[in-house]
Amino acid sequence: GVDMGEEPTATPGWIVGFDAFDAHEALCSLVASALSPLPRGSWRLVARPPHWPRLPTDFVAIEVTAAADVGSTSRAARRLLTQQAGRIAGSRTRVRGVWPRRWYTAERPSPSPAGGGGPRRRPLGSSASQTQPTSRDVTGRGKQTPYNFITKAYNASRWWSRDATGKGLKVAVFDTGLNPRQNYLRDVVEAVDFTPERNTADVVGHSSFMTGVIASRRGLDDAAGAARRGVDCAGFAPDASLYVLRVFTSKQASATDWFLEAFNHALHRRVHLINLAVGGPDYRDTPFVDKVSQLAAAGITIVSGAGNSGPGWGSLMNPADDAAVIGVAGLDKDGKLAAWSSRGMTLWEEPLGAGRAGVDVITHGEFWGADQHNACQHQWGTSVACPVVVGLLALLLSSLPERQRNTLLNPAALKQVVYAGSSPLPDYGWLEQGAGLLDAPATEAAARAFEPHASAVPSVLDLRPSVGCPYLWPLCDMPLYATMQPLFVNLTLLNSRSATAAFAAPPLWRPRAGGHALHVSFAYDDH
Repeated sequence: GVDMGEEPTATPGWIVGFDAFDAHEALCSLVASALSPLPRGSWRLVARPPHWPRLPTDFVAIEVTAAADVGSTSRAARRLLTQQAGRIAGSRTRVRGVWPRRWYTAERPSPSPAGGGGPRRRPLGSSASQTQPTSRDVTGRGKQTPYNFITKAYNASRWWSRDATGKGLKVAVFDTGLNPRQNYLRDVVEAVDFTPERNTADVVGHSSFMTGVIASRRGLDDAAGAARRGVDCAGFAPDASLYVLRVFTSKQASATDWFLEAFNHALHRRVHLINLAVGGPDYRDTPFVDKVSQLAAAGITIVSGAGNSGPGWGSLMNPADDAAVIGVAGLDKDGKLAAWSSRGMTLWEEPLGAGRAGVDVITHGEFWGADQHNACQHQWGTSVACPVVVGLLALLLSSLPERQRNTLLNPAALKQVVYAGSSPLPDYGWLEQGAGLLDAPATEAAARAFEPHASAVPSVLDLRPSVGCPYLWPLCDMPLYATMQPLFVNLTLLNSRSATAAFAAPPLWRPRAGGHALHVSFAYDDH
């Protein structure tokens, strides 16, 4: 049998973040020096398992032992690390922050040293094979859906016929692993386990589906038979280079530091796209959120499912609610916005004003894909929609000249292309669908014509009910009159010219019909 290791327990602890990368051992020495005043045996450094890659890191995890007073030891450890930050790290690195080490399970939140339950972060998909791995579709939900539905829906064969197959694109998949004996993927550069289980196998089936939608070669090996392409749950970009990073155990448990290690691995490998079909209501997980921003600044585009907690407003999950991430909502098998697909607005911004839509685009979220047994399985969820966007972007980018492709390889540029290549669905608002349904030809046209620029989302605010509704609901349903309370609108600004930017001059309001009667002011961060 395969040694699956021990299931981790939710031991209270902390993540110590540094402002530069260094050897893990060197950072551990700095932390040990800072915590030396604490009683011996009250804490311990979290060792990297032997099977983890020995790459430079920018954080260290510590645990508070069961023998210690958890509350007082945690407070003392955090105080020592914060107070001595400059002194212990010297001139090379400094402590950037100290945050709770959070644990996540598929079924329930787990304790954190700050008290209370930690939020859940979990794979965002559902399939019959998770509970009955020998069955392809025990629920019968996929009976009327052909195996090649998704690649046919986006006419992927039009790219395959031009020899565009994802070659040259590096795609990382953060999920539940990969069967070492899989036979449907051509170019798996590496599969790395970032859990303590010392095993890359996908016993859940979620990750197998993700990688299959992105790059399954099923039905594509006969280069001369173009007419027969796209059969048997094929993927979009069979020649994309895959990096499968296992961040969930066989029981779908995870921890903040496993994600951080995987993010750093993707950063060191210089991947182009990350399929992050996981989510949770945990935008307060600071090191996780900060790492997402760091990858975006490095030009890595993360695509994440909006979540399966709909249809309530504000049910959007993190990291899809991050402005640096492409958040994807899902259609059901009937082509309608699924009731389970999470909706905006973003909750983490609401204390400071109105939240943003968060959802950026919508695509199909229920169809067939590969499973962990080299067969096909039927899944549904926003994580099913997530690899559609990743696979289509990999396919599209591989069809472009290298210079144009490099211009597009940053999150703002690809988000601008996605917005330009999508069309709003009738009867749904921007908080539910973002730019609307992803359209392959329009997205390709936008990519080929692309020039770096700045843009706003939404780009137009037409608040006339007869014009702006239902897309701009609830904004378009609010009467405007002289003594009303101010109406707040949170705009997302995208700048594909640079990772950071500032306003050179105050923004301008360009009114259309009736807009001259409005007083409009702007508030923004000017640094």
